[in-house]
Amino acid sequence: MAKEKPQLSEQMQEVIRLIRLHNRNGSSGVLREEVAEGLDISVWKARKLITQAETILAGTPKVGIDPSDPLFRSEVARRIKKQTTIVKIAGAMHSTEEEVSAVIDDMEERGYIILRRGNTVQLGKSVEHSPTGIVFENHFHDKPISFGVVADMHLCSKAERLDVLNAAYDEFARRGINTVLCPGNYIDGECRFNTHELLAHGIADQCQYAIDHWPSRPGIKTYFVDGDDHEGWFQQREGIEFGRYLMLEAQAQGRDDLVYMGYMEADFELKAPNGSAVIKVIHAGGGSSYAYSYASQKLAESFQGGEKPAVCIIGHYHKMEYCVSLDSEILTKNGWKKHNELTLKEEILGYNLETGLSEWTTLDSINVFPEKQLNYYSNAKFAVNCTPDHKWVWEQDGERFLASMSEVHPKWDNNRPMLIQTARAPDGPGLPQLKYQDLLEKETLVQQVIKMTSAERQAFLVGLMVGEGSRANSTISFAQNGGPVNDAFTLAAFLEGWAMGKPYIIQDSQTLRTGIFQKPHRDHRIRDALVKTTTETVWCPTTGLGTWVMRQNGQITITGNCFPRNVHCLQAGTMQDQTRFMRKRKLAAHVGFCIVTLQQDIGGSVTRFSPEFFPFWDRGYYLKRDGITERLQNGE
Repeated sequence: MAKEKPQLSEQMQEVIRLIRLHNRNGSSGVLREEVAEGLDISVWKARKLITQAETILAGTPKVGIDPSDPLFRSEVARRIKKQTTIVKIAGAMHSTEEEVSAVIDDMEERGYIILRRGNTVQLGKSVEHSPTGIVFENHFHDKPISFGVVADMHLCSKAERLDVLNAAYDEFARRGINTVLCPGNYIDGECRFNTHELLAHGIADQCQYAIDHWPSRPGIKTYFVDGDDHEGWFQQREGIEFGRYLMLEAQAQGRDDLVYMGYMEADFELKAPNGSAVIKVIHAGGGSSYAYSYASQKLAESFQGGEKPAVCIIGHYHKMEYCVSLDSEILTKNGWKKHNELTLKEEILGYNLETGLSEWTTLDSINVFPEKQLNYYSNAKFAVNCTPDHKWVWEQDGERFLASMSEVHPKWDNNRPMLIQTARAPDGPGLPQLKYQDLLEKETLVQQVIKMTSAERQAFLVGLMVGEGSRANSTISFAQNGGPVNDAFTLAAFLEGWAMGKPYIIQDSQTLRTGIFQKPHRDHRIRDALVKTTTETVWCPTTGLGTWVMRQNGQITITGNCFPRNVHCLQAGTMQDQTRFMRKRKLAAHVGFCIVTLQQDIGGSVTRFSPEFFPFWDRGYYLKRDGITERLQNGE
């Protein structure tokens, strides 16, 4: 007896009727939604019914698939979370290998990370990445060029600062800036600790929110990288390269101004006629350091010689600063000069960390920064005015290194770090034969000291000490009215490795008394002698040795370079107010944006680097946006 065919369910009969009514050969498009609505079932259940109905009608398992259909895409993504084959997926979805391959290819184009090994496929969680790059031809030579920097905007966060973001692009447009760099964390992503602080959830919604709220201005292009956190969480969980996905979705909506440059870092080559320099845009990782610039310095110091950029734009940390006050002078072969009197590539005196001696080196860059915090440290022997993270030369356990005041500590055996104030300098060419009256030209004494050999400097010091030196108990000092003679003595003493104390005026006179110390270094406890804090414009050079000789308020000392390994580092702040998580971790939020101006020489070297930070502190924007002020006034 022949086996009876099973009766079709009422739902299946209705689906077959609709297919015949619409005369459709495929199962995607409007029909799926119509079936779901008509039968009061989910879209995915409707998809399954349509698949079965098409099989019955066509007598074949083949069902047409639109590769860009989000429903199919999500189902394929679910099936390839573990390693599998296209054959297995096709069988499970009642489709063909060609159709499944088309869906996977479309996913890969959209930013999904697809790992292919032989005939197997799997959704990956990391992408093999080598930094991408863009070359800007020649227009960086012989004139300053400016570009904007926006970082850590955290779009979709309730603490986002859209007012700052829009103000940034308005300022970029006003100044004619057409290139903006973003080192990551442009969205807030989604994780367990921020899920209740989000305005949009999920990949698609956060992507669309970013497209809707990332400002667009005529002529401005923004180049951005993905961080390994926030937008990187989607990659680690769902296996999608979010930045690429965002760029493609933006292009589909008519926005070509958002250009994805890669995962975590990208290079921008600034090409001059006879050379080039590289700006590296990088999203760093790890926690926030105690010292504002410590992590950036370690990053710059880690670059190998062949990959060292000229400029490093860093995202993630939200903070950075280190320099000295504008009244600080640098020692050149022509004497003491302030920052606005210098010429690039002229010789200045620095300190060689390997030899422990002072040497002449080149001045590679002059860096001026507006409105930075300055700390004034002062004790009985030493005084200096610098930003909290300015670098000093230290020695501990026989090792010489650069570090800020806050980064040095005694070791467990009480071995204390010592700040190196002075070191012997090389001989000058020597003085020509002089007449007695030549020695009376006091205004040129400093230049003469620079030309002296070590023996001539020692003779010069002995003569002055015999006339103006004194001893009180164990303290040796030199007394002289302020002027060229006093300047020449203190410089000669420094070049011979004598450490000089801070000068002070003898009571009821115009005479300066300067102490002379037997040891060339100062105790690390100077860091605990913070007297006051101010906010001023600051400067710092970039030199060949990474160190330089500074005179500040009459006291001479060795100090550190502005940028480690001659890499100009910039952290551009953030565009997110402090969240509960940040307050818990005691993480600062320096809200604002940057405009960077730089200049190259004909060989491509960066000769000027000047970042300008625009801080924002007003929270009234949020009070207005959320209606808090109005509710408070109404007593709610």
